[in-house]
Amino acid sequence: MTDEATLRLFLAAGRRILSREGAGSAAFGLLAACSTDRRSVLCTPSGAPESVRPEDIITLGVDSEPETVPGPVPRTVGIALAILRRRPDVAAVVHTHSRALSVLSTLREPVGMFNEVSTLFFDGQVIAEDDGDRGPAACERLAEALGHRRVLILPGHGMFAAAPTLPDAVIDGIALEKAAAWDLSARGYGGEPIVQRHVDQTKPLYDKYFRTNMWAANLRRLRRDEPDLFGPP
Repeated sequence: MTDEATLRLFLAAGRRILSREGAGSAAFGLLAACSTDRRSVLCTPSGAPESVRPEDIITLGVDSEPETVPGPVPRTVGIALAILRRRPDVAAVVHTHSRALSVLSTLREPVGMFNEVSTLFFDGQVIAEDDGDRGPAACERLAEALGHRRVLILPGHGMFAAAPTLPDAVIDGIALEKAAAWDLSARGYGGEPIVQRHVDQTKPLYDKYFRTNMWAANLRRLRRDEPDLFGPP
């Protein structure tokens, strides 16, 4: 389990890492993570990623309605809260508007398997139309559409990824954007996805090692480049 101070640090760090790795959402987007007792959810506020600090993280009740959340919190938090209420296997949610994924989403197709990293999301994506309604019923509808899968793609908007840990959610945001970029580039050259046997062999290895190692590497780089976030040495 992760204590609240560490969770706050990881949320602030996660916003910065997403931006540094090309999967940011400018002033918007969202990271949300359950407290250890799952009664509350800590989430990032709107604002420039580099300005978000642990003390800026906002705590909401897990049953909060979108209309009642404080102004600095994006209203899309209602979707994240609905996912967390429905999925006891999920402890964190990331929401991004990253470029390649947003462009590819307009095809209303899952991100294709054009690279080994893409296999992280094989058979784990669903597309659902988003009409911009952030009322409770609409948020529940989108959470229901995600079902047991990992990634919810909203055409012309962005994505939500549901993960068992906050570090996993951050790396999913980065990896899905890279996978979408490879998809767009490969399609432009008439490329074809990797064969199913390759997917079957690769996915278990990436699921076991990729997220953990990439989170650790990104956190080390962030600590080196932005030590102020981590407080006194």
